[in-house]
Amino acid sequence: MPDYIHDLKKNTGRTMELRFTDGYVVRARLISVDPDSAPNDLVYDVVEVMSWGPLDPAKVDLKSAHSASAAQLASWRVVP
Repeated sequence: MPDYIHDLKKNTGRTMELRFTDGYVVRARLISVDPDSAPNDLVYDVVEVMSWGPLDPAKVDLKSAHSASAAQLASWRVVP
């Protein structure tokens, strides 16, 4: 398991800025990190979309939990 998965898992429950390689950027509460559930090993609740990237806002339900692959993260950081 890559080291960054352990680092992400330590931040479960915290608010993060998640930047994906496709340009999608969100402020989100990290719900879970499960490396055994690949390819979607991150589950998060979106607090704010900072950049939509290629996504169509009309097709995204911001009231539901979202999942993604940690391998698609360009960067991430804990935010207040």
